[in-house]
Formats: sequence, C-alpha cells, structure tokens
Amino acid sequence: MGLLADRAEEVGHGIGPIGWLGWPWNTGEAHRRGLLVHPYTINDAWQMRLLSFFGADGLFTDRPGLALQVLGKSEDIDTTRLLEERKK
Repeated sequence: MGLLADRAEEVGHGIGPIGWLGWPWNTGEAHRRGLLVHPYTINDAWQMRLLSFFGADGLFTDRPGLALQVLGKSEDIDTTRLLEERKK
C-alpha cells in the first residue's frame, strides 16, 4: 500500500484499492495520510459490511441497490427502472 498511498498523496485525494487491499491496516494508513478509501468491485453483502467495518469511506459496486440496503443509506431503490429512464 505504501507506493499506492505515496502516489495518491501526490496527485489525488483518495485511493480505490481492489477489495482485498481494503484491510484495516491499509485503510488506516491511507486515512492517516488524509486520503479517502473506496475499494472496488464489491458485490457481496458480506464484503460491503466488512469493508465498511474496516473504515472504507465508500465502495465501487455493480449492485448499488444492495449496497444502499446493506449500508443502511436508503430505502430499496429500483435501479433497473432508473437505468431505463436514463436511456430515454
């Protein structure tokens, strides 16, 4: 994580590590450097809960409706309907 965090400090405001790199020791190092952490691609409820517990600031997912439910951010959202409306 050191090189990724070093580079992110120079050019950005956060990191997007692959899921298994979102362990607390990596997330903690990034936070100590003032960086946000958004692991990817997190598609299972147990992974979402675990990475949230480890301190991730957010996550990238192919299942936004599940993420909103698991993380308690919103009522159930019909993402299929929203995508169809955007296509119009």
